[in-house]
Amino acid sequence: MTIFKIVFSRIKYLQVAALSGLAMLSINLLSSAEQKLNIGTEARDKIEQRFSNTEISSVSCENFGTLCQVVSGKSVFYVNPNATHAFIGRVFDLESNQDLTEITIDRLEASSNQTDKKPFSWVSLPFHDAIIRNKNGIYEVAVLSDINCGFCKKFSTQIDQIPDIKVYEFLLGNGSSKEKSNQIACSETPEQALQAYYANKQFLSPDCDRDITASANKIAEQIDLKGTPTFIRPESEILVGFESIHTLRNWITETQ
Repeated sequence: MTIFKIVFSRIKYLQVAALSGLAMLSINLLSSAEQKLNIGTEARDKIEQRFSNTEISSVSCENFGTLCQVVSGKSVFYVNPNATHAFIGRVFDLESNQDLTEITIDRLEASSNQTDKKPFSWVSLPFHDAIIRNKNGIYEVAVLSDINCGFCKKFSTQIDQIPDIKVYEFLLGNGSSKEKSNQIACSETPEQALQAYYANKQFLSPDCDRDITASANKIAEQIDLKGTPTFIRPESEILVGFESIHTLRNWITETQ
């Protein structure tokens, strides 16, 4: 039996014992010695050595506290950088109130289900209805967002950190945000109006008979949108959720 199978054979036990044992497990995982460990290539090497009989899809040690998130196929679990402890369950970012495990699971499901969806391609995107940021960027990405989405706002405030990436933002206009989304599009400077709304929900509201949200919602239906923000690369690969601007930039540029 591989180490991987041994770990996953205990999932029911871990779920039952989660409430009573999570505090003790957290103490082991978050020891001061591990906090000083240089998380990176060294950690990944140790994890891959520990699970040498398991096909590891990816290892990410960024934005998970002192844990590394390990993806194997459709399975997600967590290991400390020394690869001495493993944790199966959900990890939350308490600062942003974000379920980091759910983001990864949604991304895996979106990727695995793409073959079952209606034909979709980057060139079919209605770019005339997009609000463009970083117009001189050499890389490209499209994002489906909603102006009342907290993580869309978080991404928007960090776009200036990736000036080499041209962003086509499609506003979905869910519920009460539809009218305001269209008003933003009708502004003389839509990108500035969008930034102003994300910043303080205030901007000059022009009369507007243009509907940019209709085309955004067609994209959402076509790709079976799981949540916002959702990013699309030029080869039509999809990423659900926003973790960090550094992680996003790596994902955008790795194939362009």
